[in-house]
Amino acid sequence: MSTDYYSLKHPITSIASEIKGEHGHIRVWADHALIGELTVPCLSLPVVLRLFFDTEDQWFASASVKTVTFNDRNEGRFLAPETILLSEYGVLTTVGELKKEYESNV
Repeated sequence: MSTDYYSLKHPITSIASEIKGEHGHIRVWADHALIGELTVPCLSLPVVLRLFFDTEDQWFASASVKTVTFNDRNEGRFLAPETILLSEYGVLTTVGELKKEYESNV
């Protein structure tokens, strides 16, 4: 099993989203400063989130017995636990959260 993940576009340094009622709220930071918040219909949330991620900077995660591996499809870079990623399904997460999830499921 593997899932594709994408990293943030430069100069975006952080992003957070939450659902309140029928709307999703996206907060965006560039160079560590909050630059704004967007309110979008829940159904549009994954599509709008993808605007902030680089689909050319692709990673994938695969789970095996008690391990999770993150592989850079491009350069073999290391992913820190706080690295924010967006899955191919539009789910926002961090490397640390993914590792915990995979490790608890095996």
